[in-house]
Amino acid sequence: MKSLLRFIPLLLLLLTACSKTCDLPANENTGLIVQDVLINSTYLKSHLDDGEGIIIRTQDMNEEYGTCTVSFDGGDTFEAINFDQYSLIGTRTSTLCSTTFLRDVQRDDVGKFVNYSITINECEEGCDFYVNTMNWALIPAVDNSYEIEVFLF
Repeated sequence: MKSLLRFIPLLLLLLTACSKTCDLPANENTGLIVQDVLINSTYLKSHLDDGEGIIIRTQDMNEEYGTCTVSFDGGDTFEAINFDQYSLIGTRTSTLCSTTFLRDVQRDDVGKFVNYSITINECEEGCDFYVNTMNWALIPAVDNSYEIEVFLF
């Protein structure tokens, strides 16, 4: 019985050490990204490569790439995206299961680019598998003359 009592603190120490987690910053969206919107995607076109960007400007494109809907009320209701007012951008990343993102979108009107920068913060502690994330972001509508450039950090 005494040896069991000596073993319990060692077991607790090991369990605590194995469950160590990182102190990751919160997800953050800056620049042109519309704030306080939730994006729900029911489908993802699978042939987008990591870091390949897409600008969705119409409902037909939306149905092909993600069938995304948006919520402006914290997720109580979701609605179709008004593509006269907004464009949807995205890029796929494959990251460790414990990850946060700093997403920033800027528009270059001279070069006709939407620059989508994502800083990835990963925690390797207690995380041994990868998750694909599409990184959808709602931005003010951009016309067909704009292309997307993606920068992953």
